[in-house]
Amino acid sequence: MNFRTDNEPFKKEMQKFTTMIVNMMKSEKLFESQGGPIILSQIENEFGPVEYEIGPPGQVYTNWAAKMAVAQDIGVCWVMCKQHDAPDPIINTCNGFYCDYFYANKPYKPKMWTEAWTGCNNISQQC
Repeated sequence: MNFRTDNEPFKKEMQKFTTMIVNMMKSEKLFESQGGPIILSQIENEFGPVEYEIGPPGQVYTNWAAKMAVAQDIGVCWVMCKQHDAPDPIINTCNGFYCDYFYANKPYKPKMWTEAWTGCNNISQQC
């Protein structure tokens, strides 16, 4: 099975899994919109470089993943880390080692840092 691309069997299973996790969180009232501690949810991680390599099927998948996530109606923002073209209303976010060059992909979206690579900021370590 091809993962993280415009592949219907994968997208069916991803939606099934996402819905299962979201429903578990909702049933425990864990989203901030329900009074819980979860203030953000992430639907994809560092897919931008993959999308660039695979082209149109990756773009279709990115848009599908965003729409599928938003349809979960969780009451908090969704993010995609390292996804320069994250579709509205998804917020694109950065990792800890490149935030100085990072920018939000729309002027009305916040510049957001969601991941700290503490060990990778040491020059003597290779990541």
